[in-house]
Amino acid sequence: MNVLAYISVIATVTCLTFGTYILILDVRSRLHRLFFLMTFVLAFWAFCAFWVYEAKDVETVRRWVKTSFPAPVLFYAFALHFAIELFRTGSSRSRLVILLYLPAVYFVFLNFTSYTMYSGFFREGEVWMFEISEDFLRGRSFIMYSGGYLVSCLVLFLIRSRKARSLREKKQTMVLFTALLITLVVSFFEGVVLQEISSYRSPQMSPLLLLIWIGGIWYAMVRYRFLSISHTMVSEDLADNISDAIFLLDNEARVITVNRKGLELVNGRKGSLLHAPLSSLLEEDEKIMDEINSMQQGGFKSLACRVHVKEGKNESVLLDARFSVVRDRFGDPIGFMFIGSEVKESRQFRYRITDREEEIVQHIISGQPTKKIAAELGLAERTVKAHITNIYNKLGVGNRIQLLNLLKEYDLFPEHSAEKTLLFTRNLT
Repeated sequence: MNVLAYISVIATVTCLTFGTYILILDVRSRLHRLFFLMTFVLAFWAFCAFWVYEAKDVETVRRWVKTSFPAPVLFYAFALHFAIELFRTGSSRSRLVILLYLPAVYFVFLNFTSYTMYSGFFREGEVWMFEISEDFLRGRSFIMYSGGYLVSCLVLFLIRSRKARSLREKKQTMVLFTALLITLVVSFFEGVVLQEISSYRSPQMSPLLLLIWIGGIWYAMVRYRFLSISHTMVSEDLADNISDAIFLLDNEARVITVNRKGLELVNGRKGSLLHAPLSSLLEEDEKIMDEINSMQQGGFKSLACRVHVKEGKNESVLLDARFSVVRDRFGDPIGFMFIGSEVKESRQFRYRITDREEEIVQHIISGQPTKKIAAELGLAERTVKAHITNIYNKLGVGNRIQLLNLLKEYDLFPEHSAEKTLLFTRNLT
């Protein structure tokens, strides 16, 4: 076995190991699935390369090259799709992404009719050499396709590193950018420069050189937990033995994991909840999302409130809830923890107050003076005083202490302690 064949075996095993590991972490994630597809086709490419390097005759080389060709074609399409998914921060899908695969379909079709990139093969010592087709629509166009897609990945990685708000994301993306850049530079030097300045002829080591990029992704995983933050990172055994419901959300307020108590409350299965948005869980999702955004921007670290968790069949469960920010070791927010205990019995809040009055109640229980409430709401102080008078008259209380006691009596005031307390007097009825 020559050296290139030995490296091909290592590349095959490495790619399959990394791809399978990431897929098992979170099979529902598009990013994880795309990474698996990248590693799978690269592993197949390296596997075929092993037989090419070990071939004894040109027909064997021709057969394995023809067999392997769809793998590099698809690898570059998967790679750019992966970079686009990584670049996007939202969860929306675009149908235009299918256009990325049109060139791949073209080259795969050509591969079944004739060789796309190579016009011939010859042996030089112990290594087989490849002659690139001079036909632009066959050989040269594929070089432009593969190079263009990888350069596009570089550009997306660079833009993402500049736009990333967290230090961890910046470092993750710069590792990917650097590893891919090194891969391209080494490939260009080995495949072009060396052949121009010496008698060296390239044995077409692309599947082996791409291991540099895979190695960079592996380093990002180990050093900065790239692609490894998923529901499996949380100790399920520990969480399942806690009597409170626990929901772990990512930065976009989508469910990463939920413990057994949480599943019981929503009458659901864990698989159906993963990646579900907060709106599918809480009736008060809009206001909660506003507060989560404030927490993410550093306004405060924790929030306590009473919320309704959707149980299904038009029913809901009232929870005494606490939201808090989860940060990584760099101090960047990576998600939110939502802990709630069920409120078994609650009296119906029979009073009707307006949205503005509810907003003022929120400020009153926070201990803010009338002048500060007016400043924060952009109202005149006398207007706020009039609202407070109306609130007290509607609720039949005479001061802030009586107001707080009334809210507690109707189970509107959460027992959890937090930097900020939020009330939903109109919804919790």
